[in-house]
This record gives sequence, structure tokens and C-alpha cells, in this order.
Amino acid sequence: MENHSIVWVGMDTDAKKNQISLYRGWDREPAAEWEAGMDGQGIKKLIERLHREKAEIRCVYEAGPCGYELYRKLKKVGDSLRCHRARR
Repeated sequence: MENHSIVWVGMDTDAKKNQISLYRGWDREPAAEWEAGMDGQGIKKLIERLHREKAEIRCVYEAGPCGYELYRKLKKVGDSLRCHRARR
């Protein structure tokens, strides 16, 4: 079943880097995996990469101390980007 109207972005963040996996729709395998820095330049590159997707983007990650700043920066990007924190 293909449904690429939503792009899911899973992230594992720490103070220095962000491990990213991108899934399109209900695909079981990631369409892309990469690492980005948590500095301003790394987050800018992440946002630029996500803007290339022609779908609603939903980011999912643990919003710990390192994730809150990332959340604020991603939230400024626009309505097509939604951030969800992982729950325990």
C-alpha cells in the first residue's frame, strides 16, 4: 500500500548530532538516512532537505534537553511541518 501524502521523520538527538531517518507514507524501509549537526548550520540543512519533500512532514523524536531547541526551530518553518514528541 503506497501513501506518500505524509513523510515521517524519526530523529535521535543529542547535543552535537541528529540521526535522521525519513519514511514516505507507510513504507517499511526508510527512503533516506543521514546525520546532521545540532548547530545552526546543521539544522538549516535539515530544514532545507525536508522542504524538498512534496508532502506533509511529521517529525517524531524524544524532546529531551537537546530536542526542545530543535522543536522551536522546526516549528517556525511552517504549517506543513508538525513535530510530535515520543512518549514513554
